[in-house]
Amino acid sequence: MMILGLKFLIVTQVIFTLTITFTKLSMLSLVHRIMKDGNSYTLQVLTYLAFSLVAIDGFIFITVVVFQCRYGFLLLSSLKNNVLT
Repeated sequence: MMILGLKFLIVTQVIFTLTITFTKLSMLSLVHRIMKDGNSYTLQVLTYLAFSLVAIDGFIFITVVVFQCRYGFLLLSSLKNNVLT
């Protein structure tokens, strides 16, 4: 039962991170669309830079969530004490 709960926790963290990342990218796409009509090249470059930083941040955070060791430690400590609930 605990293993299923830990898997559910990881899945919800990944879904939450994806949701937040895509919301940020959506807002940046709107800003880019508004800036594209103007003549401000600097703001367009800053929008591209922010877009790439948000995408990299989302990828790194999902990688950390998937490969973190905390859940394995919790599972081993619960098995060690014979507590499976």
